[in-house]
Amino acid sequence: MPAYLLIIILSLLQFQKNVDKTNYFSISVLDNNTAIVCGENGKIIRTTNGGKQWTNSRFTGRTKNTLYSIHFINSKVGWVVGAYGTILKSTDGGISWKNTDSSSTYNLMCVRFINPQTGWIVGSRGLILKTTNGGKNWLRQYSNVTHDLASVSFPSEKIGYAVGASGTVIKTTDGGESWSPLDSGYPYFYFSVFFIDTL
Repeated sequence: MPAYLLIIILSLLQFQKNVDKTNYFSISVLDNNTAIVCGENGKIIRTTNGGKQWTNSRFTGRTKNTLYSIHFINSKVGWVVGAYGTILKSTDGGISWKNTDSSSTYNLMCVRFINPQTGWIVGSRGLILKTTNGGKNWLRQYSNVTHDLASVSFPSEKIGYAVGASGTVIKTTDGGESWSPLDSGYPYFYFSVFFIDTL
């Protein structure tokens, strides 16, 4: 789905009759009819009819923390991350969510998986977390940067990129074991990165 269409969807949510005035930050589209959105106050809502109606997801261990990023690896398994180390996991297509321990109190800004077992999270103060067992454990990787990281993308299991504040762009070629800075040329805050191949 084109990026501009996702922006339109997010901006129009507030005009749906059954959607409140919550600010929403991320969306994951599962098919032509099903999408899940996350935002402020621990809010996650879901549509199964192309956005005509939205319902609240169920929680085990409800959080009021702001949720910044949502990512589904398939039609059933998805992840949400947010403020103060919040990690949530769904195994039923976003109908319900459970808390997962991140062992961090930093703000977690982006989550991405390349398969059901392997994924990364980036966040404030250069934080990078990696799992290789489907989120049962998250281990810290050292980015060698102190600026906030806002987005991460792995076009392969070894090659990945992360971006963030003050023009920060870093790259790994060994699955995150080490990261090297890249010169972006601009001291701006980069909010998102996405690669479709390893070139």
